[in-house]
Amino acid sequence: MKKRNRCIVLMLSVLMFIVCALSACSSGNNNEQEHAATDIATEVPAAETAEIATMAVITVTPEITAAPTAVPEPTVKGDHSGGIVSEDPVNASLFVTGSHMAYIMTEYPLAIQFYATTTFDGLKLSCHNGNNNIGTVVFSLYEWTNTYEETVAQEAPLETATFVDYTDNDSLYLKFSQVREDGEYLLVVTTPDPAEGVGVWYLPDTPHDAQHVFFEDVYNDFVSVEYFILCYTKTPKNLYGPLSQAW
Repeated sequence: MKKRNRCIVLMLSVLMFIVCALSACSSGNNNEQEHAATDIATEVPAAETAEIATMAVITVTPEITAAPTAVPEPTVKGDHSGGIVSEDPVNASLFVTGSHMAYIMTEYPLAIQFYATTTFDGLKLSCHNGNNNIGTVVFSLYEWTNTYEETVAQEAPLETATFVDYTDNDSLYLKFSQVREDGEYLLVVTTPDPAEGVGVWYLPDTPHDAQHVFFEDVYNDFVSVEYFILCYTKTPKNLYGPLSQAW
């Protein structure tokens, strides 16, 4: 009986040893798998790391929308006369006098933008020529069209006249071939020979609401030209109308 008990105890001891050994092996395998999984999860090749870093700094640049092209504001067409005072013709002075200076023409034009408030059949502008009565100026009348550039680019002027060797400071008269309707116009003055020293008188720092003045194709908002007259076929209350924005 004692011998049998000893055998049972021995068998149980062996069985417990085997179980402990198997448990230890299983635990070791689990630890190795955990370490391997950790290594797989954390190790990234250097090339891929560089690519990820590069991708991280890429930004999308929004497209820049071009600013819309500016459009000049034209004068509203309509009756700007304020009413007709008389059916008699009148020479309307669209200028003021003062401490003036001589503008001498170059190869580029001088131009005056204006708004006639009723029908007119001519205009006048005093021109100097160096007090020697020698020189030539050309007057050309255009209907104002949106901008200065578009206006002077028209195929031909409505009216034109050439004045040769005129008396110094004479009021040169551009008589129209027909009566022109009220509206906005541009008088362009040129000379074929700038060496003759012809030109007009202007007032610096004295703009006039009836005029937009262009020297050498550039608008000068701080000056006005003296002795500029419109020859109306009747007499309006308002001698000039509002001007479109100068461009």
